[in-house]
Amino acid sequence: ELIGAMANDVVFQAQSVNGTVNLLGVLETAGMEFDALWCAGMRASGWPVSAQPASLLPRRLQIERGMPDSTPAESLQFGRGIFSRLRSCADQVMFSWAQTEEETELLPSPFLAELVDAKRVQAVDPGWYATRLDTACVSVAVPEDPVPSLRDGEKVSGGAYTLQRQRKEPLQAFAAGRLGAKPLAQSEPGISAPMRGKIVHWGLSQLYDEKPDHAKLEEWQGEVLKEKLREAAEKGVARYLADADPVLRRLLTLERDRLQGLLKEFIERELERPPFAVVVVEGSYELRIDRLQLQVQIDRVDALPDGGAVIIDYKTGQQKTIENRNGEIADLQLAVYAYAVPGLIRGLVIANLDARQVTYVGAGGDESWSVLADKQNNWSDKLAAWMNEVKLYADQISKGDARVNVQLPSKDARPLAVLSRIAELKRAD
Repeated sequence: ELIGAMANDVVFQAQSVNGTVNLLGVLETAGMEFDALWCAGMRASGWPVSAQPASLLPRRLQIERGMPDSTPAESLQFGRGIFSRLRSCADQVMFSWAQTEEETELLPSPFLAELVDAKRVQAVDPGWYATRLDTACVSVAVPEDPVPSLRDGEKVSGGAYTLQRQRKEPLQAFAAGRLGAKPLAQSEPGISAPMRGKIVHWGLSQLYDEKPDHAKLEEWQGEVLKEKLREAAEKGVARYLADADPVLRRLLTLERDRLQGLLKEFIERELERPPFAVVVVEGSYELRIDRLQLQVQIDRVDALPDGGAVIIDYKTGQQKTIENRNGEIADLQLAVYAYAVPGLIRGLVIANLDARQVTYVGAGGDESWSVLADKQNNWSDKLAAWMNEVKLYADQISKGDARVNVQLPSKDARPLAVLSRIAELKRAD
């Protein structure tokens, strides 16, 4: 009775009628022979299978007893045994593996090196089966359809990001700037990163709306400062509060309180700077380089006592930098702004505002503020080189350059993968 009860509790695979093709797991093939065998999934990350020792037993005990998967060597030997058995259980055996999984390129199992040349051979496309049935089918010539140059008066959207995209991958600049392609908005619980960024930008815009100078900021003390911070934080969330449900209203209330503390810390950091006067807040400029016309929105421009200007851009997400260790500009955005703003540009600054701290990252040579100090290279020459780079990419856009950057990481290439056919281009190379 006990054996019968135990058997009833076990679910056995239902018996099936023998068919032409059987789908089996690796362990199910033990002791079986076939007319022909196709082993799929023979990729390097799957064969040999990585060791998975028992988690509830001491590792030393497993090794002493020679238990399965106790060591990588034992797993390798086990995998070789299965592979050898698969090779001999049919007169015709085919081993295959996928070339890619999503955007990840896959390699064949090292076991297959025993059968074929180590060089990877691309499979020949056999063509579409349906086309071979149609005797009237003829090859279709794809005509050349180059991207046209910019027309006189044609406006390009996207602002400074369009030039940054041209630098990263010309196809992205063409799709976003000239075709108006936009990524689909993603639903996120709570307050999304773009929403939080806009709230901070609107709050800073309200806080500096009257364009104060350094001396004026020093006068903001006590209740005066509290009132200005409260008004700025209220302005930051006001646009979203109008249509918010009760849950979002509560989250926006918490965000408003957080913003007040962030703005207070930002004012404290501003007071550490040498004298300056805010002259532009959320300024709109039209950038013209030959036939390229772009509208750019600049967060802030400060005037210095010597008549020069500092361009400031607010960032609320991941910490950003202006230049890399080699002195090359990391993000073209601020160089585009420098091209658009008339007058003497003394420095370019990114103000990073996140939940932990407020930091400045700058490049420049004539302000005593330490993060703007540029003692190794001449600032005017560096800025001129960066602006020449802006001119270079503007010329590429004007000429209709829409190349595909096949070296782009998968996460950056994914949004336009259908248009660029980047996976196919990588295989072609």
